[in-house]
Amino acid sequence: MKHFWACLLCSCLVITSLLISARWFYVDFPTAITVTIAVLFAVNCLAPLATRESVNDREEAVYFAKQRKRIFILLIIAELIFMILDFKQLWSLIMYTVLIVLASMILGIVHCVFVRNFVPPGRD
Repeated sequence: MKHFWACLLCSCLVITSLLISARWFYVDFPTAITVTIAVLFAVNCLAPLATRESVNDREEAVYFAKQRKRIFILLIIAELIFMILDFKQLWSLIMYTVLIVLASMILGIVHCVFVRNFVPPGRD
């Protein structure tokens, strides 16, 4: 988004809807962990390789992949801890959040390819 207020409003709506969804529409744990792992796998596959300005070199790609995997492992551990403690809202919140991350990544890819006519190297 090009305007600060539009971006702020959209971000607030997304955060509010995530919190409301986790509060009122929590799912059972097997569904939540399955969806979370599947979405994290998809996010890992769609991880950016380049931007319009530069392409990640091999060292950067390895560094970012390592950091991404650490974050994913921490999310899965947190979800397992919340399962043990029976915090249904929190494991649902993790699931909904990673779904929003995946949706925003897909929208970003669609925007780059169809609006800007830019295909990052390695994605053609």
